[in-house]
Amino acid sequence: MSDLLPGRDRDDGTSDPARGARASLGWMDALQFGAYALLVGVAGLLLWVVWKVVAHNRAHPPAAAAASGGAPAGAPDLRDESVEASRLPAHEWLALARTQLAAGEWRLAWRALFLATLATHAHDGLLSLAKFKTNLDYERELRRRAHGRATLVEDFRSRRRAFEAVWYGREAASPEVARDWLRQLEGRP
Repeated sequence: MSDLLPGRDRDDGTSDPARGARASLGWMDALQFGAYALLVGVAGLLLWVVWKVVAHNRAHPPAAAAASGGAPAGAPDLRDESVEASRLPAHEWLALARTQLAAGEWRLAWRALFLATLATHAHDGLLSLAKFKTNLDYERELRRRAHGRATLVEDFRSRRRAFEAVWYGREAASPEVARDWLRQLEGRP
């Protein structure tokens, strides 16, 4: 029975203070070891997650970084409603617009030009591209951020309305307007 109580190991019932200190130190050591083991485990898990993210990004580079000049190989399908302006930089959207104009695909050229416009404004810090935003959301954001640039906002508004009229089927896509829009976007300083 005396073995169960720390610090009581003498037959005469007196306690041995050195043994009591060793017994409680054993528990403290175990708790401290457990805490260190938990910290090492969490740090190891964190390093593993970082390693997996880096490995994934190396294996699947973003389309904008992987593509090189001109119309990119594996260009996004402009017919797909889920294609986002952030997928390519503005100059690659413009290359796609030129390709679509050359192929006589006026409607798809308009889509590429609109996405190029969004990418251009995002590059200039006037828009934050996000999957959940609508074209009207972008117009409102541009109005907030482009202080004193009413012409820029009005140009975007008219381009947005014209694009939506073409894209959603109320009007035919004009190749002349698309060429003018392309020249305007390419003529940026």
